Amino acid sequence: MSSRAGGVAPSRTAFAALFAGPALLLAGSVIGMEPALIGRLVPIETALIQGLIALPMLLVAPAILSLAWVDPATARRGAWVAVVCAIAIAFGVISWVAANVGQIGCQPVTNPIQTLPVGLIWGAVAAAGFFLAARAGSKYARAGRLRAALVAGAGVGVLAFAADVTAFVLLFPPLSCAAPRGLI
Repeated sequence: MSSRAGGVAPSRTAFAALFAGPALLLAGSVIGMEPALIGRLVPIETALIQGLIALPMLLVAPAILSLAWVDPATARRGAWVAVVCAIAIAFGVISWVAANVGQIGCQPVTNPIQTLPVGLIWGAVAAAGFFLAARAGSKYARAGRLRAALVAGAGVGVLAFAADVTAFVLLFPPLSCAAPRGLI
């Protein structure tokens, strides 16, 4: 059995990838935001749930989606699904920032619209990362190299995660405000 087709018809693999990639993205997001869902079933720490369950799902989701390009007939749908997922990621990040951020820099947020510039930047970084990871794997999937597609997609997903964390640190610097006098 070669690594090119893996013994499964390309159209089945491509069709399954159209659903499995977004499903992993959604499941990883839900588990990452609400680790108590898993914590009720498995008695482990929240950070372990987020780091050992949710994060791998989020990193592998674009790689799995990239397998949609293994079948030329499904490749166009795969591209659309990748775009829709990227747009959903951007809006999700913007919404999360608007709902949860109470301070930007040293200024309190009095209106959720104030979070829009920061949310747009962070959302664009996250969305671009997902899309680029899916596209990185798609090049190998078109050639029928499924393992290489998964490795490329997940590898770019890891780089995208690093860019996302960097964007977060730059946009929300934890020590940017001077401490009040008398506390130091």
